[in-house]
Amino acid sequence: MTDDRENPVDQLIDNLVYAPLGLAVEARANWSSYVERGRSQIAISRFVARAATRKGASTAETIAERLANDVGQVIVDLFGIDLTPDPEPSTEPATAVEFPIAGYDDLTAKEIVAELDGLSELELELVRAHEADGKARVTVLRAIERQQRARP
Repeated sequence: MTDDRENPVDQLIDNLVYAPLGLAVEARANWSSYVERGRSQIAISRFVARAATRKGASTAETIAERLANDVGQVIVDLFGIDLTPDPEPSTEPATAVEFPIAGYDDLTAKEIVAELDGLSELELELVRAHEADGKARVTVLRAIERQQRARP
């Protein structure tokens, strides 16, 4: 017996009829998980974009300070004018953004819900994305939604 799927007509029917139909059925069955994964990806992307913006602003400030110091030195060298230099830029290392709830993965849903009150919108979104991608506890996700809706 030969495999009918080797026939080009059968392959065309598979690709134009059965595959889209299977995809539609699969999408309908998993729609809520697609929505949650999409929300999580957007939250993570927003967080990364904000962190990158902050880092870019810090770098721009450092470059501007260096330029101002260099221009000041040129003025001193050319005109002999004594300019008081700006203080040295901070040499403190940049701190990494930490997850807003310490020991999160070891906490119960009740303990996590108790920690949500003092979090910023961004921190709530980080916790929501982490929870949705991890244990996806309905209690935690609903508590986060309530916190987000309660904000002006």
